[in-house]
Amino acid sequence: NRMVELAGKSANGTYDPGSGGTYNADSPISAGTDRAALQKEMDHLCGEIDRIASTANFNGNKLLNGDADITLQIGETSGTMDQLNVTITNFGTDNLFSSISNLATTNGTVADGNLTIDISTQTTAASAMEKLTDVIDIVSMERADLGAKQNRLEYTVNNLTTTSENISAA
Repeated sequence: NRMVELAGKSANGTYDPGSGGTYNADSPISAGTDRAALQKEMDHLCGEIDRIASTANFNGNKLLNGDADITLQIGETSGTMDQLNVTITNFGTDNLFSSISNLATTNGTVADGNLTIDISTQTTAASAMEKLTDVIDIVSMERADLGAKQNRLEYTVNNLTTTSENISAA
């Protein structure tokens, strides 16, 4: 949401366009002081997305880099009905921003290979606002999917606990 807010501020026509109004990763100050500051924050937010995507792990499994494909045994047999497969999408900027490649640029200032969103001009910032909302929707759908799987797992645990108690009582 902060990224959308930054894009909205940069899309505001009151900012100084600077010399040419174009983004240059090596010298972003040429885009105008106000927009350059907004662009710098956008660059760092994108860098943080990549850092989290590449480092978040549980029990040695990277969770947000696209490698997470975990099968949980939730029943008594080895059949697919007694297993829950959890696959998590790659949340790196290269994947999240693939649908907005016309606005995503390689940002060498944060870390090599990271993408950032160009909000250095009023036009690109306005486009970025719209497209970033689509990216937020993608993340929200993935969160909903993971939440549904978590609820299913909790239901299974409760059901197995009840079954175990009933067997013990018998």
